[in-house]
Amino acid sequence: MNGEWWSALPPLPLPHEMQQWDKQAVELGILPEILMENAAAAAFRQLSALCPRLAEKQVWLLMGSGNNGGDAACLARYLLDAGACPHVFHTRPLEHYRNETAYHLRTALTCGVPFLPVAALTETHLPHPDILVDGLLGTGFSGQLRDDARRLVSFVNELSPRPLILSLDVPSGLDATNGLPCPEAVKADMTVSFAADTGVKGGQVVKVTEDGTVGPCADGDAFCGVALEPRNGAAAVQVKGFTKVPRTGQLNLGWVELAADGQGGVKAAEAPSVTVESGAVTLPSPAGVRALVVSTAEDGTAVLCL
Repeated sequence: MNGEWWSALPPLPLPHEMQQWDKQAVELGILPEILMENAAAAAFRQLSALCPRLAEKQVWLLMGSGNNGGDAACLARYLLDAGACPHVFHTRPLEHYRNETAYHLRTALTCGVPFLPVAALTETHLPHPDILVDGLLGTGFSGQLRDDARRLVSFVNELSPRPLILSLDVPSGLDATNGLPCPEAVKADMTVSFAADTGVKGGQVVKVTEDGTVGPCADGDAFCGVALEPRNGAAAVQVKGFTKVPRTGQLNLGWVELAADGQGGVKAAEAPSVTVESGAVTLPSPAGVRALVVSTAEDGTAVLCL
């Protein structure tokens, strides 16, 4: 994929904006430990919506060195309470974690969540994961992945059979400023967003708005995925895999350029116009989102593979 294709995608919230939101919340009197608890609870709700039967599921959580790692540690406690079998793989010695991340690490340990060094990933005799939570790198990541982080990202992407992969905030390795992998990123099935517009409903195609929240699409918009049921102002967005959505008009089966129909569903994207200047013909990038239409039904729905 070239840079022009990536630049057509809706923007992610900028890292400094995310940091400012957290800072303002703390200034209002909300403890950082509570912010992290709320984030993990929102992630758990969205994961539960996608995978209602979590009991006895094998879940591997990758815990980075920052706040994303704290989210993963806190989420592991919720998974344990739900009857799942979480294992947290940490990238730094446990005694080196600080502040709210250290708080939730200690709480999870007290509750019985097992923690293993990340090096054990390739040596473990644990059952293969049904779900993998990516809490390695968050929106503050920039530059290029270090060799050790890149090996971890490659390990996740090459797992076979492939587990359901949930990334917290942003897939690790993706630059949150420009949306580009650096040079590789976790291929998440779902990325949890911790803010959603009030107009977002489960099952509709959505985009990332200018203020960084997940919002409904207008007619003709490109979409970033399909929202799961929002709860308490948060929504998860399915960005890969099979999904069923409303449709407007006829859709051809196979790979099709799609756009939002303004009603929560999809339609065939309008063909982009061709421009001619100084005798040169310019073919613009497709105006929609390329997806595989698997089937259409008489009830006005279509099954897509994103």
